[in-house]
Amino acid sequence: MPDSSLMTLERVQASYSFKTTDFFMFRTPLLPLDFYDAFFSSQEERKQDRTLNEYQARASYLVKNALHPIIREAIAVSSPSLLASLDNFDFSFSHKKSMQRVRSLIRYLIRITTRPTPFGLLSGLDYGTFTDHTQLVLEPLGSYKKYTRPDMEWLLKLMSDLEKDDRVIGAITVQSNTSVYRMGSRLKNPYHTGYGQNLKVGKSFQNDSVTIRWTPVVEDVLDKAQTPLPFHELVDWVYNQYPDTDREVIKPFLKELIRQEFLMTSLRPPLMNTEPFSYFLQELGKINGIEDIKDALDMLYKMLQDYNGLPIGEGETELRNMQQFMKQIHETKDLLQVDLSLAGQPLHIHNSVQMEIERTADVLWRLSPTMTGSIHIQSYLNDFMEHYGVDQEIPLVELLDPDLGLGAPATYLYPPSSRTLGQKPEIFHKKRDVLVEEWIQHAIRENGMEIELTEEKIHQLQEAELQEHELPTSMELYFNLFAASSSAVDQGDYQLTLAANPGSLGAGKTFGRFMHMMDEPMKDKLKRLHEEEKRLSEDEIWVELVYLPSAGRSANLVISENNSFYELAIGTHSSKSEKHTLAVTDILVGCHDNCFYLKSKSLGKRIIPHINNMLDWTKAPNLYRFLADLAFEGKRRWSPLHWTSKETLPFVPRFRVGRVVLLPAEWRLNHSTLEVDERMSLEEWMHSFTAWRKRMNIPQYVFLREEDHRLLLNLDQILHVDLIRQEYERLQPGELIRLTETGMHPEDHCCTGPEGRYMTEFVVPLVRSKASAQGSGSSVPLVKHDYIPRAERLQLPGSDWLYVKLYGFSQRQEELIAGPLYNFVRESLQEGWTDQFFFIRYYDEGSHLRIRFHGSSAGLVQKGIPKLYQWARSLQQEGLLSRMVIDSYDPEIERYGGRALISAAESVFSQDSLMVTEWIRNKQSGLLEMDYDFFGIVSVMDILEQFSYVLSDSMDWLIPGADHKEHLDLYRKYRTRLLSWTEPGLFKASDNTDRPLVMQSLEGRRASIREYAEQVRRIGLQGDLRNHPQHLVRSIIHMHLNRLIGTDRAREWRILTLVRHTMRNLAQIRGVKS
Repeated sequence: MPDSSLMTLERVQASYSFKTTDFFMFRTPLLPLDFYDAFFSSQEERKQDRTLNEYQARASYLVKNALHPIIREAIAVSSPSLLASLDNFDFSFSHKKSMQRVRSLIRYLIRITTRPTPFGLLSGLDYGTFTDHTQLVLEPLGSYKKYTRPDMEWLLKLMSDLEKDDRVIGAITVQSNTSVYRMGSRLKNPYHTGYGQNLKVGKSFQNDSVTIRWTPVVEDVLDKAQTPLPFHELVDWVYNQYPDTDREVIKPFLKELIRQEFLMTSLRPPLMNTEPFSYFLQELGKINGIEDIKDALDMLYKMLQDYNGLPIGEGETELRNMQQFMKQIHETKDLLQVDLSLAGQPLHIHNSVQMEIERTADVLWRLSPTMTGSIHIQSYLNDFMEHYGVDQEIPLVELLDPDLGLGAPATYLYPPSSRTLGQKPEIFHKKRDVLVEEWIQHAIRENGMEIELTEEKIHQLQEAELQEHELPTSMELYFNLFAASSSAVDQGDYQLTLAANPGSLGAGKTFGRFMHMMDEPMKDKLKRLHEEEKRLSEDEIWVELVYLPSAGRSANLVISENNSFYELAIGTHSSKSEKHTLAVTDILVGCHDNCFYLKSKSLGKRIIPHINNMLDWTKAPNLYRFLADLAFEGKRRWSPLHWTSKETLPFVPRFRVGRVVLLPAEWRLNHSTLEVDERMSLEEWMHSFTAWRKRMNIPQYVFLREEDHRLLLNLDQILHVDLIRQEYERLQPGELIRLTETGMHPEDHCCTGPEGRYMTEFVVPLVRSKASAQGSGSSVPLVKHDYIPRAERLQLPGSDWLYVKLYGFSQRQEELIAGPLYNFVRESLQEGWTDQFFFIRYYDEGSHLRIRFHGSSAGLVQKGIPKLYQWARSLQQEGLLSRMVIDSYDPEIERYGGRALISAAESVFSQDSLMVTEWIRNKQSGLLEMDYDFFGIVSVMDILEQFSYVLSDSMDWLIPGADHKEHLDLYRKYRTRLLSWTEPGLFKASDNTDRPLVMQSLEGRRASIREYAEQVRRIGLQGDLRNHPQHLVRSIIHMHLNRLIGTDRAREWRILTLVRHTMRNLAQIRGVKS
């Protein structure tokens, strides 16, 4: 056996991307495997009887003997209707439902003995630590502790009813919904929770927005209620403000605002409070005159406490009575939420296991998709940059509103987005699938069951080098541990198998909903974990993100505690003080280094949303989902192993790294695997399945894979094989049934208790090993961004800007710029209807020019548009124009420094456009020998000189992240010619004949750049600059090269690289130290 001390040393010496915490969550089914064996004994199956009579006999035996009081109570919690049907079971099997009920019972019995995932009383959890020895011993079942509370669907329905009660509404406090915003003449609540009672549309829950007409009185009410106040005081305040309005009109008006959730009452519990029912009772306790309601709920509270105090198996009657009592108050589909704590002696796992987990995390991340963020967000980012540019910060609510901004990204559902994704890019290269299929086929030929992922194989599969700044802050992994005993684990004789649901995207997420069951030391561990995460990104503020789901039962999964300083709550109240609560209307969205970022307008800092639960946010309202998506911007998300080629194979070997099985061996059945038809008897179907099992050499025990769950089946047991038959009969073309190996021997369960051996699952949080290195999206410049409403910034047709787009000349763009555009602009300037113009080249929706003219509104409309029309007609006749579009001009104010600088920047654009059109005209007419790229280098160096950049300045910011050796061969070719322009006394070149004409062109632009540079310097000293000075210069240069050479970014990069080489070379020649 391996030496455990050596394994510990190995972990210390290993360098992995993530490190585990010193604690884990331990999960196990309520009953041990011994009960599974008792329920489904293989000894009785040796006759291999597969007849319907035998099936019914075994099913009857199970129904009569399996319903032990412990099992009855567990089923009564999860499915009271099933328990009632089993109590009245039809042992004649005359109805089809009898078979259905047996199958349901079998699934529950398998679950209660083999599936560790927490669900009601069917399984429970505890916490443990990694230490120098393994100890996994459970207390007797009677010591387990139940935690029962009203289901949130029931509680929210009660809240909705009480808010309609005049006795209640008059005494509770109300507050404005912080998500509400104005949209012209309407006020909009972007997410109406429906009090958690929304009806389904198909299989989806509604998440509708609500709008009402904006009026001064509505605005006054919402302003007044920004600070909570009693409802009756708000009625009085409105009456005093509008004395001509009857109080009996005011009350229904305010009640309607509550119903539409523009106002929220104090009855609505914060979800970052682990005791929502106690909160609810406390709020009702402040109200007089509702003693009947309070007495009933106090009685329910006592019933809950009494039931929690009863051992499992002794509480079925009390449970039924409590459920019936709750139905008398009001009825919902789900009444109670029950969790189970094992609450036993300390649990430990040997710390050598940590290294295996850390290596697994490292391998999974290395083999995950290389893209950062997600496909739909990357597509949305492209649209954002096209629409807003790269330096605007847009209010979140405006951005996602389809009437004000872009609307929601593609794939968003609540409300549905109108955007669509194009063809999805390949997640992995096809060569990776080919490689994996070769390994699989080789293993099959050698009768192998396993593929070991050695470092060589991992390197072959890895598609990109590790970029530390792309590492997520944390993650969680779920494992099953198999070993003959605790001492075997200590000696390194164990196996870990990654669970079917393998983990989460953030440390602590799985722990969140169980905070009400934790003692203070465990809560402190989670707080320290969260603090460590925050230290890895110290420049940002972590904000807990929470919303009230429209499916009230889902709120059970959200209830937790907030370990962040700030909270952003949607559809409910924050658990934090007003100072530490952010509203969605406070959130701005910007982009930097090809990534989105989120910023609090009130705090002036970047925020990182944090989610402390496992609720699937893809089904959340768009506001919440967008914030959740952006929590992972710039990061690669880890994923389980995946390759498409293996989906078509009937058998796939297991994949293992070290002692960890990443993917268990798997057998697949499709619609044509078995030689069966619909007319076959049960006996005939069983015979066909048994033949297939023998042919494929499938073991006795397998898991039936159901999405992210696994059902342990004994294939010698007719009742279990029937579950496969049921699934097989439902198969549609293209669908598969997956049977996976268990990865264990019957004795390989080192967790024991008085009742027997237990299957286990461990949840292990991991955090990034070190703070993120600087890289794309890793830092956002902290510059001032004043939000400018669209109505103030947008220059509509008829203003002092006229904006046109010209389409239809992709192969003749230089000809258009050098001739017709050059002539038209100069004539227009002479005629006086415009005093400035600039153009840029674009390629979206086809090649086109975007041209802006500035002048008086009257001159542009009365003279400019007719002149444009005449010019456009002439371009049509020459075959240079297919269409012209007049549009609104949205200046990139922030990109060029703010409101105070945009006019000076536009002057630079104008002079640069005049210079470029003249240079292209001279080039086209043969007056210049210099090529475009060489002129680009000379021109960019001239821009830098006007901004007073000197040779001692580092130019790395000009092309961030570039290789200093890139294009050196090309630079050597240009070197003498380039240096001749800056050092004509030392270097001579053949094209210096171009110097007079080129210098004349550059001189015409220099004054405007120097004026802009001076204003940037002055405003920067005042602290009012709205962008980094280097970003301003880089934008000026980028737009200049766009006018000169178009949108070829590789060509632009090459020019800038040569500029940097030239300046570094000049510094060496002149002896200037950088």
